[in-house]
Amino acid sequence: GEDCSLLVTEIDGVKAKFTSNTAVTGEIAEGSKGLAIDIEYDVYANEAYWDYVNMLREAEKTEEFLDIAIYLKDTEGNRVSLPPGTNAIFNEESSVPVDNGAIIYFYKDSRLGDGKDRYSLLKVDGNRTVTGTLNLNFDTADFTEFQDGTYTIYLELLKTKERDFPMGGDRLDLFQSNLTTRTIRQLGFSLETKDLITLGMNGYLPQETDQGIIDFDMFIDFSDYVPKTIFSNRTAFEELAQKYFTVDYQVLRKQQRADGSYEYVPYTGDAVQVFWGDSDSGMTQSGKTVVFKFSKNTMEKGNRGLSTLTSNDSVVTYPYTLKVDVDKLLERNDQITNYRLQGNIYISDTPPAGVTGMPAPENDVDAYQFASATPSGESLKDFIVFTIAKIKTDLDVTGTGN
Repeated sequence: GEDCSLLVTEIDGVKAKFTSNTAVTGEIAEGSKGLAIDIEYDVYANEAYWDYVNMLREAEKTEEFLDIAIYLKDTEGNRVSLPPGTNAIFNEESSVPVDNGAIIYFYKDSRLGDGKDRYSLLKVDGNRTVTGTLNLNFDTADFTEFQDGTYTIYLELLKTKERDFPMGGDRLDLFQSNLTTRTIRQLGFSLETKDLITLGMNGYLPQETDQGIIDFDMFIDFSDYVPKTIFSNRTAFEELAQKYFTVDYQVLRKQQRADGSYEYVPYTGDAVQVFWGDSDSGMTQSGKTVVFKFSKNTMEKGNRGLSTLTSNDSVVTYPYTLKVDVDKLLERNDQITNYRLQGNIYISDTPPAGVTGMPAPENDVDAYQFASATPSGESLKDFIVFTIAKIKTDLDVTGTGN
């Protein structure tokens, strides 16, 4: 027969690749502005492919779709779910609760109705650049089980024949970026006076009636601060056990400004002192500044079985005594006023100035050390107000009514 030749045009498949404009900014954190993901990718193929697509379109053959899988992995390569309650905002149009925090599919989960046609490859007329945005909002997210740390976020471009089931698609390209997460876990801190009557000190009362002693307890509540999963994660707990919790007290005196209003200013005298321990069992040295490292059991179960608490409450309490030299304060009229004992707790990764050689806590034993330097930085605060007065009363205590 006659020689014949057959011209075969190779039809390469479609390709898609993220561009350099793809970026991730922000952080996964309570109280943050959230995570912003800017997406840009090129879809391209040779002319023969687009001719083939047109033929399929006319024949109404099975379509192919693109989607973008978005997920997190920890430093060990394990998938990590986003905090429950995270909201995803697609293209600034559609806000959707993240049902499956382990993975988000950009197009499938966007729920944009007819907009799903945007990622049908058979709707594409030639090479093009596609853009999109995804904002993850954490305003309503629950970070209780979420661990701080370094994570990698992955964006995976997929080609799939199943628009609503893209998990089995072929990967066309991969983008990744490192993230640092930060959770704001609220530590509870409070001061509680054992006897409210001791907060009022009257200079006209006999000394044996008013001794200038205020016993109070300092409470630290770890129940909202420590993630519930940390006690089964030894590495995470050891990181927390290295933190320094510094409790410092400051005495403030109420005074009148020139305009007649009032303010509290630091009291610099020595008539008011804070001691470690309570007055019944014995006060020790000045407890103005104490640095703690708390043990695993203390943070998990607390250190005292108080009647109002259960054994599972992560509440730590230590007794303190405020000793006031009432007679000394009565020597000057400007010292006969209200005072505020303000407690502050500072959390740091490094010890305060002057604190060295402090051991790590054991499972059942806390470590603490007295310090002389006043710490700096942000702190949680609580306070007790007490009054120095000189009030003479003429109440009839004989019962005669005269």
